[in-house]
Amino acid sequence: LYYIILYYIILYYIILYYIIVLKLDRLTRSVYDMKVIMKFLEENNAYLDCANDDINTTNANGKMVTRLLTTISQNEIERTSERTKISLAGAIKQEQPSSIY
Repeated sequence: LYYIILYYIILYYIILYYIIVLKLDRLTRSVYDMKVIMKFLEENNAYLDCANDDINTTNANGKMVTRLLTTISQNEIERTSERTKISLAGAIKQEQPSSIY
């Protein structure tokens, strides 16, 4: 009985908490959201592990790479949004109605 209780006490203190995702940009592409997630992970002694991106936030370098990749992902989304808006404005401008209703 003593060994069972000791086993559960050790198991309770050794549990590691991870969030495992396939790719970092599938989790979020927002720098603000990543900041909130990283803060939550640090407060709960948990870590982020990305299978395809080889990112692990258990050390300072992993955290830095995570922040950099999230910044790049957010930039890509914002640039795509800008290009879409410009293309849509150009398409609307080319299809001006000949008369105003």
